[in-house]
Amino acid sequence: MQNLEDWLAENEPHVLEELNSGASEEALTRLAVIAGGVLPADFLGFYRLHDGQRTDVGGVINGEELLSIERIIDELAVW
Repeated sequence: MQNLEDWLAENEPHVLEELNSGASEEALTRLAVIAGGVLPADFLGFYRLHDGQRTDVGGVINGEELLSIERIIDELAVW
């Protein structure tokens, strides 16, 4: 994850500033249960550092919102 943060700091510092702090283990476990499986290690590693982005800014990934665990769970309920 440090490589990603280093790259963002150098190339897209505004994106790094828009990321939330990490998700709780409880939230990650809840998502895994709702999703019905084991979450990928890279996903867990990233979300332990950054639980999505602030919602008061534009999307950080090609203009799309990087969802928090809570928002992922909300979206899963819709689908």
